[in-house]
Amino acid sequence: MAEARSFQGKRARRAEEKAARRADILRVAERMFASEPYESITVARLAREAGIGKGTVYLYFPTKEALFLTLVGEKLQAWLQEVLRQLEAHEGPVEHAVVEVLTLSLAERPHLLALLSMVHSILERNVEVRMVLGFKMGLIEALGPVARWLDDAMPAFSEGDGMTFLLWAHSAMVGMFQAFAPGGNAALALQDPRVAVLARDPLVALQSALAAWLRGWKTTGAVVGEG
Repeated sequence: MAEARSFQGKRARRAEEKAARRADILRVAERMFASEPYESITVARLAREAGIGKGTVYLYFPTKEALFLTLVGEKLQAWLQEVLRQLEAHEGPVEHAVVEVLTLSLAERPHLLALLSMVHSILERNVEVRMVLGFKMGLIEALGPVARWLDDAMPAFSEGDGMTFLLWAHSAMVGMFQAFAPGGNAALALQDPRVAVLARDPLVALQSALAAWLRGWKTTGAVVGEG
């Protein structure tokens, strides 16, 4: 019996150590992404920053894309939990609260939009189908509580409208960040006054879009553009 308890204790410690190592790798990846482009980050450099061997990283994440897709999923879950907390504590008109909470909470997470903008075009391209499916299922699960809150709180919403609104908001976040906050030479080009009309704040643009959609729902009972 004592040997069994000892074995279980060792197994629990190993599980805790593995979870801590995984969390460390993700923290280092997030820190590096905050200071340099995704393209310049290599698994070898990330491993050195984390104080482990390159092969150890691959024990937890089969590819760099898998690592960052996992990071996106965790940051999304944390953000949506905070969104729900703030919505439940809101005061005043619910439409205004929804727009304000979504945009201001994103402003406090400047790297989340950049991560989201890579999901479809980069991160999901070099991971197994099961991981892409897991990421998308996790996204739906994380969106669920916020979507249900919207269904209940928004007078113009019917059941399911909350999820529709959040999916539209997600696509708008990604599209506006890619269009208005590009990196590299595209960012330099936008400094030219001849194309100044294209240089917009993506969060301000998102705020306008969300407010317009909610006004459309309020007057028509459905999102603008849907029958």
